[in-house]
Amino acid sequence: MIKVKILGISGTPIKGGNCDKMVQKSLEARTELADVETEFVTLADKEIAMCEHSQWCMENMSPCRIKDDAPAIYDKIEQSDGLILGSPT
Repeated sequence: MIKVKILGISGTPIKGGNCDKMVQKSLEARTELADVETEFVTLADKEIAMCEHSQWCMENMSPCRIKDDAPAIYDKIEQSDGLILGSPT
């Protein structure tokens, strides 16, 4: 059988906070289903820079020149079949 991969991303700046817990709980519910693999990522401990709108990526047809944790997260998103996104309000 094909295994489905679901990625949960919590966008809160507070590690272990309510947003993290809600995304983790949602992922736990998915693991009860057969053939589902989950992964959790919190942005609380990641360095994600704001876009500078330099157009470097467009001019060079290349990923952003800013070196941060975003490319690794993009890779995880590409490898996933589904996403659960959590954001504080």
